Amino acid sequence: CIWFARRDVTLETLQTHGVGKRFKSMKVLDLIEGPITTAAVFADATRRVIASGNQVLAVVSDSLLSVQAVEGHLPALFYPRAGTPERVLGIAIGSGQSFGAMLMYPIKQMDVVDISTEMIELAMTRFRGFNHDLGTDPRVTIHLDDGRHFVERAPADYYDVVSMEPPPPTAEGVHALYSLEFYQSIERVMREDGVLMQWVPLYWLTPNEARGLVKTQAQVFPNTFLVRTGPVDFMTLS
Repeated sequence: CIWFARRDVTLETLQTHGVGKRFKSMKVLDLIEGPITTAAVFADATRRVIASGNQVLAVVSDSLLSVQAVEGHLPALFYPRAGTPERVLGIAIGSGQSFGAMLMYPIKQMDVVDISTEMIELAMTRFRGFNHDLGTDPRVTIHLDDGRHFVERAPADYYDVVSMEPPPPTAEGVHALYSLEFYQSIERVMREDGVLMQWVPLYWLTPNEARGLVKTQAQVFPNTFLVRTGPVDFMTLS
């Protein structure tokens, strides 16, 4: 009789060589391996972390106010038109917290776009208590799509707010979401006096890369400024 021991190679690689090295004291709550990415959720008694590949995309804590939840209020607070935004486009779902925060305002429509079924599933199941149950709100439509291609097909002058929290431009396949051409496409789909908000992942960028990111956005949207939302977290608002 021969016995075989079968290991979970993906889990072992994640914990030994990947993002799991940073969270050794936390339990792997969920792990989904898919064609786009390997998405994981780590958790302990007080925190929950969502990661895509080797990139942490969101952290929630029972004892601290979520930075991403705060960020979701910024487009409404800085919206220059009368009233509040009505149509919102969210790109890169992460934990969905910032998009969920916008549901607290009387918006009429929100399109949320992500290229990864794995990230969408984890955000909708493991973070529903933190994102105002984003996936069940009748105003929200979740689109499995590439953000750049979705914007290219979207109608002109349509959205009051475009909110983006993609991985850093150094991550594989993400650089197009920080390009001049992409910002020009966003300008086309935004209404006059609309708001563009984007996460600036400073802790993954060199000073020159950070300057280049903001300068590229400001080349299309001259009225661009930075808002500090946490100890090392910044958002651009245009």
